[in-house]
Amino acid sequence: MKVIKGLGVPSINDRVLKIVSSLSPETALKGSTDLLYVDPMRSHELPELYNGLGFKNLIYMAIQAKDFHSQWARMAQNRPLCQIIFIEEPEVHLHVQVQQTFIKNIWEVIDSSAKAEGAESLVPQLIVTTHSSHILDATEFAKVRYFRRCQLIGEDAAKVKILNATQVHSLRDFKPQAVEIEGQKASEDEALQFLKRYLRLTHCDLFFADAAILVEGSVEKLLIPAMIDRVAKRLRSSYLTVLEIGGAYAHRFEGLLSFLCIPYLIITDLDSVSPDGHHPTCRGDVPGALTSNASLKQMLGVTTVAQLVALTPQQKSNQVQSRYITFQQDIEVEDLGANKLMRPRTIEEAFAYQNFRLLRSGEVQLGLAVPADLEQAYQAIYELVKSDTFKKTDFAMTVLSVTVDWEVPNYIVDGLRWLELRLHGPAVEA
Repeated sequence: MKVIKGLGVPSINDRVLKIVSSLSPETALKGSTDLLYVDPMRSHELPELYNGLGFKNLIYMAIQAKDFHSQWARMAQNRPLCQIIFIEEPEVHLHVQVQQTFIKNIWEVIDSSAKAEGAESLVPQLIVTTHSSHILDATEFAKVRYFRRCQLIGEDAAKVKILNATQVHSLRDFKPQAVEIEGQKASEDEALQFLKRYLRLTHCDLFFADAAILVEGSVEKLLIPAMIDRVAKRLRSSYLTVLEIGGAYAHRFEGLLSFLCIPYLIITDLDSVSPDGHHPTCRGDVPGALTSNASLKQMLGVTTVAQLVALTPQQKSNQVQSRYITFQQDIEVEDLGANKLMRPRTIEEAFAYQNFRLLRSGEVQLGLAVPADLEQAYQAIYELVKSDTFKKTDFAMTVLSVTVDWEVPNYIVDGLRWLELRLHGPAVEA
C-alpha cells in the first residue's frame, strides 16, 4: 500500500485501498486476493472493477516495477550486471495530473524497494516511451531521447512520402549557441537554461509536432487556427505547435528546432522605430526607420525597415534549417475613390489595413471613428494600436466573434502557405 500511496493516488479526497484475502478450500490452490476501495468514514467498500482502467494500470505498473527490482536485488548468484525496466506509454487512460505524478514518483517506488532489500547501490535503468507532453514536462531535459522519422540514406527527400527510418536525438548532446539579447550576450549555458525554463513554463508539445509556428503574442496565437482554416486548410491535418515567444526570443529557439529537425515558421512584427534619439516607436513608412525586432536583426542580418521590406521570399526562407520568417508588408488600401500604401508594424495594424472596408462599414470595430481621409485614418489606427489603452486580446476575440468574411493579412498568408507546401507538397486538384 505504501508503494501505491507514494504515487500520489488515491488523492486526498478519494477512498483508500484495502487488500482482502478470500481463501477457501476450493480456491486455495488458485490463490484469491481482492483489492477493494474503502471509504473509512462510512465503512463503504467497492470492488476493484468499479474503478477506472487507468487507475488499475497505475497500480499494476508500480507493483510490477517494485517486484522486478526486488527479484533482481535478491539474486544471490549470477545476478545480471544491470537491470533495465521498460514502461510503454504509461499515460494510457490516466488523467494528465496523474501522469505527471507517476513519472515524478516512480523512482521513489524503486528507491524504496532498494532500501527494503538492503541494496541501495543496485539501481536499475528506467526507460519510458511516451506520446504525452505532460510526462515529458515532468522529465529532466537531458534525459529525453527524441525519435524522429526520416528518409533512408540515399533517398530523395523531395520524392519520398513514406518515412522508413528513424533518427535518435539525445537532448543531453544539445548545445545551443550563445545569443545576444538587447545588447547583452547570453552564454551557451544561459541559453540552455532559458529553453529549459520556457518549455517547462509552457508545454512540451513541440517534441510531438510535425512543425512549429513561432508567434509574437496572444493575438496571433488566438487567430492562427482561424487563419489556417481560411488560407491553408491542409495544415489542419498536421500536428502543429504554436509557441508564443515575442520578437526578442524567436532566434533563441533556432538551435533547438534545427537540432530536432522540425520545420518552423516565424510570424513576427516589423517593430519599426525612429532612427533618431533613443529610437522611439514610429510608423513603418518613416524614412530611415529601424527595426527593434531582435530576431529579425539576428536571423536576417538587417537593421532597417527598408531592407526588410525589400527581402524576397527566397531570402526569408532557409532550406537547410527548414525555416521561413514572415513579417508585415505594405498594403494597398482603397477607400472612397482614394488609394494609399500603408505599412503596418504589428498584426493589429495589418489586420486593420487589410480589412479597411470592414472598418469603414462598421462590421469590424477597432474602437475609433475612422476618419474619411486615408492619411488621417492611417495615423489614427497607428496611434490607437500603439497606445497603452488598446486591449489586444479583446481585439482578437472581437475578430473571432464577427460573422463577416475577413481577410488574413498578406504576410501571414505567405507564411502559412510556405508551411503548407513544406509539409504537404503542391496541392493536387481533385
